[in-house]
Amino acid sequence: MSQKTAQQLHDMLEDVVTDGTAKTSKLEGYRAAGKTGTAQKVDPETRRYSHTKFVASFAGFAPVSNPRLAIVVVIDEPKGLYYGGEVAAPVFKRIAERVLRLKSVVPDVPLYAPHYAVAPDKTKSKPAAPRKEGFKVLDALSKDTDFGGGPITVPDLTGQPLLKAVDEIDRLGLDSDSEGNGKVIGQNPPAGAHVRPGTLIQLRLSLR
Repeated sequence: MSQKTAQQLHDMLEDVVTDGTAKTSKLEGYRAAGKTGTAQKVDPETRRYSHTKFVASFAGFAPVSNPRLAIVVVIDEPKGLYYGGEVAAPVFKRIAERVLRLKSVVPDVPLYAPHYAVAPDKTKSKPAAPRKEGFKVLDALSKDTDFGGGPITVPDLTGQPLLKAVDEIDRLGLDSDSEGNGKVIGQNPPAGAHVRPGTLIQLRLSLR
């Protein structure tokens, strides 16, 4: 393949992510490129293509400016939605965003700036909130602990629905743990703590 042809394919595959069938694979802070796939499986009884069994896929790479990852996601017989752009591309997004941040790959989206919460003013003393049962504190660390002095500032997730909070945690390259449903009423590490990529954020929810 010539360099010219490779560059043309390169541009086409990025268009799939920005304006095509794989918009759900668009990364936060990174340019990505790839191709969706949706295939019908053969029904062994009728020997015809099945109308209920599919294979959904997405193959992509990132960052576009200097590729560091190539990922293929294949989902065999997804339930409900079955198009590659609907079920496989979002998986690529979640994996790629986390791995790129864990590898400290520099974002290549022009003028990209992650939105982190502002660290709290430690000069103002606040009364300690009463500790509730069922919420484990990581290593019994205090609010003033910097959790290793990492580059990521933990956002304030209080009041957010669980899915929205987990999505925000994932975008930052962090991990999450929670029980139950409802809105977030507590978190550990606290908002404003400085943590390393991959740090576990525990969430306490209003409904258990």
